[in-house]
Amino acid sequence: MYITTIENVDPERHRSPIIIHDGWQWYFAEFSNWEQLERFLDFAGLEIELEEENQWFFNPKCGTWRKYRVNRKLDNPCDGGFWSLSEIPESAKKIKGHSNGSIVDCYILNDGETLHIYRPNPNAKEVYKPLPLDEHIKYIREHGGF
Repeated sequence: MYITTIENVDPERHRSPIIIHDGWQWYFAEFSNWEQLERFLDFAGLEIELEEENQWFFNPKCGTWRKYRVNRKLDNPCDGGFWSLSEIPESAKKIKGHSNGSIVDCYILNDGETLHIYRPNPNAKEVYKPLPLDEHIKYIREHGGF
């Protein structure tokens, strides 16, 4: 898991100026500003360290590109999503996050080595309760997307 930041977004290459990646290109989370990222890092108990810094070579107008290393691995223990709250460890913390494109209640657990992510299965109507569109849009503007 690593984070990339860019000063000015190039719409052909970025959706957001701050992106948390899982693996080579997969977007795990994205944020519009550093404050949103810091709130997420604090909540998840994650620390980052600057690993690389360069002028963005695809488009110099984008400014400086930075890559940060994250101090945890990422795991999705309920591959395909959880179906009931009984699948979630008691020590996991509730957080709003994406599942199937909607903002719903998700859970995270930082065990000191790995950040475990629990997202509900979209077919599990007891736990998959998307925010209405206006609240979804407001949430993304204020908090970014995970």
